[in-house]
Amino acid sequence: MSEFFTINLPDEYINIMNEIKIDKNMDPFGKFHNPWISIEENTYNIIYESIKDVSNHNSEKLAKKCAKIIDKILQLCITKLSQNMNINKYHKLVWLRYGTVKDDFDIPRWHWDGNYNMNNQWDKMSKDEIQIQINQKKIIVSLIGPGTLIAKCSNSHNKEVIAKIEELDRKYPRYVNNELNTKNAKLIQKKLSKSLDSCTLHQLDNFEGAIYNIGRVFNKEGNSCVHSEPKMDKPRLFLALVLSEIQ
Repeated sequence: MSEFFTINLPDEYINIMNEIKIDKNMDPFGKFHNPWISIEENTYNIIYESIKDVSNHNSEKLAKKCAKIIDKILQLCITKLSQNMNINKYHKLVWLRYGTVKDDFDIPRWHWDGNYNMNNQWDKMSKDEIQIQINQKKIIVSLIGPGTLIAKCSNSHNKEVIAKIEELDRKYPRYVNNELNTKNAKLIQKKLSKSLDSCTLHQLDNFEGAIYNIGRVFNKEGNSCVHSEPKMDKPRLFLALVLSEIQ
């Protein structure tokens, strides 16, 4: 369900990245997410502007240096994921999510990612056609602060965990009227704990990444990666990428 890797950066680069201040929650690539539009623009410029925008304490000099580092990591991820999927033509979605300290995920939100209809490519296709043609995967890299929590389960048990999460989410909605229902979140975590006991829980370190399977409706194998946001007791920044093969 997931494959881990480390991005080896010089200490100088790591120290520069740790200088980034995060004073707001934002994702500069969010404008490509509603609807899902494959990013074809210059990603360096978007990253550079976002570093300046996320805090007034980030200088132009710092933004330029860090944007080069992050964009280089993004390009590495595109190459790594396309090779893992063995594809040459693809649409791509990018996330660069800045997060401030908050308690929303003190109780983990175990879930898995769905598929993405990029550039409306499925609009004229039947569900059976989509099922046959779909080929998407995701890569995520922790850059600053707490990293994503990933449940490493056996192939057979992963499907059971997903079914259990679906059942609990229906019975105990985590969000009611767009607000966190703490009581339900605690119930889900308590009732899910036995299922997760059979999995190994791994938290990404900074500059550690994971390639993992995604899909809800169009993943009959049930091998999508179960994961959660971490406890955000420090500001957080992560990079994510989805590639979708163009048939």
